[in-house]
Amino acid sequence: MCDSPCGQKSSFFADHLRHRLGQRVEYRQTIAAAAVILEEFALALDAGPDKYATAEADNITALSYESSQ
Repeated sequence: MCDSPCGQKSSFFADHLRHRLGQRVEYRQTIAAAAVILEEFALALDAGPDKYATAEADNITALSYESSQ
């Protein structure tokens, strides 16, 4: 039959379940943090071309000004 009292098995199961639920919370927190990082990265990628275009326009304006002097 059973080697240990049923209370010990029940306690083991409860401990195991608490551990698994704790892992689930940690996984959710990790995924949420990754989502924030990816969102910030996506925003940076969206802003990159605009910053590059502005810098290029500024450079062209500066070169045009210098050549007209």
